[in-house]
Amino acid sequence: MAQGEYTGAGRINAFRSMRLAVRGTLADFEGDQKAIAFPNPFRLSQNPQVSITVPLSLQGAETRIKLYTIAGEFVRELTGLTWDGKNADGNPVATGTYVFVVSSANGTTRGRVAVIR
Repeated sequence: MAQGEYTGAGRINAFRSMRLAVRGTLADFEGDQKAIAFPNPFRLSQNPQVSITVPLSLQGAETRIKLYTIAGEFVRELTGLTWDGKNADGNPVATGTYVFVVSSANGTTRGRVAVIR
C-alpha cells in the first residue's frame, strides 16, 4: 500500500492514544503537566534556538524559566520561551545536559535539554 490517504509518516504515542480512547480526554495526563524542550537534543550548529513549552496549568503573568547545569550551577534566566544556548554572560554553553525550571504562581515543573556543540 502506498503512503497516502490511509497511511502517514511519523510516530504514534500508543499510551496517549489508548488513554484518550479509554478516558475520552487527556486533561489529567501527567505528561501534559511537564515542560518540554524542542528540539532535544539541541544542536547549536543546526538550530538557532530551542523552544520550551509551558504546561497550560502553569502559564501566567509571572512565569519564570531558569536554566542550570546538571550539577545545579545557575546558567541563565530566560525572558521568553526560547533559549539560544548562551549563558548569562552571552557565551555559548558547553556540550552537556541542562535542567530548566519553570515556575509561576500556579506551581513549578522542570525539564531537561541536551546541548551538542
